[in-house]
Amino acid sequence: MSIKVLDELVSTKIAAGEVIERPVSVVKELIENALDAKATTVEIEMEKGGFQLIRVTDDGNGIANGELSLALTRHATSKIVSVEDLENINSFGFRGEALASISSISNIILVSREPDATTASYIVAHSGQLIESGYQSSKIGTSISVENLFQNVPARLSFMKSAASEARRCTTLVGQYAIAHPEVSFKLFRDGNMILSTPGDGRFQDVIATVWGIDIAEQMLEIDFVTLGDVTLHGFASRPNLNRGRKDGQVLFVNNRLIESQAISFAIADCYREYMLKGRYPFVFLFLSVKPNQIDVNVHPTKAQVRFRKEQEIFSIVQKSINGMLASDVGSTYERPLKQDYEPIVGELIPEQPRLLDNRYVAPSSDFAQDPIMVSASRFESIGQLDTKYIVAKSDDGIYLFDQHATHERIVFENILASRDKGELLVQGLLNPINVSLDAIQFETLTKHHELLVNYGFNWDDFGESTIVLRGIPSDLVESEVTNAFMEILGFLAGEEISNPTTESQTELFVDHQERQIVASLACHGSIRAGQKLLISEMDALLDQFERANYPKVCPHGRPTSMFLSTLDLDKKFGRA
Repeated sequence: MSIKVLDELVSTKIAAGEVIERPVSVVKELIENALDAKATTVEIEMEKGGFQLIRVTDDGNGIANGELSLALTRHATSKIVSVEDLENINSFGFRGEALASISSISNIILVSREPDATTASYIVAHSGQLIESGYQSSKIGTSISVENLFQNVPARLSFMKSAASEARRCTTLVGQYAIAHPEVSFKLFRDGNMILSTPGDGRFQDVIATVWGIDIAEQMLEIDFVTLGDVTLHGFASRPNLNRGRKDGQVLFVNNRLIESQAISFAIADCYREYMLKGRYPFVFLFLSVKPNQIDVNVHPTKAQVRFRKEQEIFSIVQKSINGMLASDVGSTYERPLKQDYEPIVGELIPEQPRLLDNRYVAPSSDFAQDPIMVSASRFESIGQLDTKYIVAKSDDGIYLFDQHATHERIVFENILASRDKGELLVQGLLNPINVSLDAIQFETLTKHHELLVNYGFNWDDFGESTIVLRGIPSDLVESEVTNAFMEILGFLAGEEISNPTTESQTELFVDHQERQIVASLACHGSIRAGQKLLISEMDALLDQFERANYPKVCPHGRPTSMFLSTLDLDKKFGRA
């Protein structure tokens, strides 16, 4: 078949398919146009998930009377003039494709009035063809109605989700823009019902409360303005205990542009990695300000992705900000326990038992033991064990339940990391070496990560084609757990081979993640187990050390270490309050 230039209608539909993927794409483009026009109020109406109608009305600067039809022409824009302008883009739109693309796959009515105009002008277009134009009365600003979306591309409709599903996507998007622009009042109507209305008072917390609810807003921690090089960041992030099973609670804006960034997402995940279970995600709203010439926003048809010239700065400022926020919250972890409803404590409280536990598990560290002030200042007084899994302790403000394994695991984890950073990791030799059989993948993994494993205390000799003999192990491991820990670490390292860090920053974080996973495994297999009976003195020693841990709410794998039942909660349950 010979090469031919595509018909304009065909090429326009192809372009529309790249820019307008679904109803939410239309809502995004129209909201951004309103924000570019300096609107202070943006009203969005939707019917049937946006397939029947999407109308966005704003009070912005409007479009000149003679330029409405030009606004529907491809590559017609007021945002840039020359190639050099692409290096300093300060607006959302700049390609001049959005309205043309929307118009080509729908019926569109555009009404607009400039502040100094006495009347508004309007145009009507069907599938990209101008049908009608004229003048009418209207408020200052612009209203764009998009009807019968994808009417002439039925194949696209067959790939859409239900109207309700598409409507939820749009609702999420409007909430995200509302959070990023608290100075703008957003109103969203779905099938005639108001779904969202933000005050536009400039207060981020008010918008978060409106979009996500007051309970979540009250638990978000503010990240004050932080500057590093050419980047400034501020935002909000949740404590680790506030999380969800989807990433839609993570909103990233660069220069007020909603973006997706694997690099930033990777940095966020690394900050919370050891504080949450796999598959759980914190709420994070980050707003970065970067010099326009330091980013490239012209890399994706929907402008959802950007490239950073100094990605290391972006990584560093995200990690610095979130880690700083988490660190500053540690001191209040137990001083201001979050209000939670827990089931009543049930089960048998086990009094002090005969000593069955080796001293090495819970004896206070040497530094801690030499500090009698810290010991006497402990706020927890152990009462007993519940089901040989949980330590029950009282304090001035109520009752605490501690998962004895998770609590000790956190302590051991912190101790190993501290020893690693000081270069003081200890190895213990085995009087009775342990034979370990490996398959081909495990043996390959062992060879590839030889130095890393040796650094953490494992020493071995080859013994045949598929067997090694472990002669040295990390000092924190219990001998009975050596094989389990070793095989678990090999399995983790083998699984991580499929990961593909794409930048120097991601590689650095990836390596640190590997090491922390190894330490987490060593801590898990070197800690008190569920089912072990403890003396009161051992419980007290454990809780003394626990108060010094870096982030005591969770174990290295993200499981809670404790639960709290306040005296006020008890009073309520017993009808005293």
